[in-house]
Amino acid sequence: MGRVTRVILVLLAGFAVLAIAAGVLIAARFDSASVRQRVEEGLTSALDAPVRVGDAGISLCPPGFQARSIEVGSPGGSGAKGPFLTLKSLRFGVHLLPLLKGEVRVGRVVLEDPRVSLAPARQGGWNLPSGAPSGGSQARGGAGAFLVGALLVERVDITGGVVESQGVAVLRDIRASIADVSAVSVVGLSAEARSGKKGDVSLDGRVGPLVRETRTVPVPFEAGLRAKDVDALPLFRAFSSGGFGIDAPVSLESKWRADEKHTGSFSERIEGEGKIRVGSGRLVGAEKWETIVQAVKMSVRAADAARPVGAVDEIAADFRMSGGVLSISPLRYQGAGLVVTGAGTYDLRRERLDFRLKGESGGRAIRFAVTGPANNPSYKIEGADAAIVITEEIAKFLSKKKR
Repeated sequence: MGRVTRVILVLLAGFAVLAIAAGVLIAARFDSASVRQRVEEGLTSALDAPVRVGDAGISLCPPGFQARSIEVGSPGGSGAKGPFLTLKSLRFGVHLLPLLKGEVRVGRVVLEDPRVSLAPARQGGWNLPSGAPSGGSQARGGAGAFLVGALLVERVDITGGVVESQGVAVLRDIRASIADVSAVSVVGLSAEARSGKKGDVSLDGRVGPLVRETRTVPVPFEAGLRAKDVDALPLFRAFSSGGFGIDAPVSLESKWRADEKHTGSFSERIEGEGKIRVGSGRLVGAEKWETIVQAVKMSVRAADAARPVGAVDEIAADFRMSGGVLSISPLRYQGAGLVVTGAGTYDLRRERLDFRLKGESGGRAIRFAVTGPANNPSYKIEGADAAIVITEEIAKFLSKKKR
């Protein structure tokens, strides 16, 4: 949700600057080269990232604006290569009578084939433009002050959008609609997209006000995010650096929110809850996890011991996110001849796990803990179950010795 929200905010900031530039240029009757130059300068200032426009022009009757081949680069300090955003075309009309009163009232804005390319930034996080002037910490002033009282966009439509991360297309065929956009109001938005072979993703929510007193004041939002049969592995490859993933379809029902009072990283600001279901598949690049599963299978003498330890029949969990910590309870995993249930937490800031679980197979069960770094967790059988397992292993060893 954070990345989707940030992308929408960057686009809306672009609409605002383009609308102002169009209104000014219509009145001044600049040529197309001047239009392109003013638009590039205005967007570069608003987004704090380099902007190039292949072609731009205005029409006087009716008043309107169109730009093609727009490219928004990654922020200079991010270290990311390539543009953050490319856009085939952007067009909109401006109502004439409000212009005569010093207001900019934009009709329908259409963005065609936007492509957002996320990449890890050198200082952490992603290559997202800041969406505010680089010369100071104030988001208001200049164009921002004009926007507060004068800009209204009646409708924004996005078609053919793509969000990719490190070359992996996470979302495609994005269709989004935003109505009655004002810089100082709460804006409603809805979006749908495809993911993987047959997955569907949808988002409905509210965001804003978009213009804040300073850059350090975050933009609040609340949204519902749903997914059905989304391929999980491309998401892990796009956003995980540890090589771990799940090659299986994922479905999700969730609600997310963040207010202006909470600061810090996005994972610390966001709060939410929901349910997730993972279908039949396998664990990928999870050698340490496979070692843990194998140890549990041996401890409970799993009846289906021959099944690959990375096999997944189903994973189901309820979750809650707050303060950068993902709490999961209850959790149920079935696969590799085992049923594992329990609960625990994942600290996103420190990338550490703390889970208390129970493994069962064929009427036998043990309780165990999984703790430590997510990419190299530790496994420990707990309490009386550890003594039982050790006693049985000693008995097996002595029995072999007698033979």
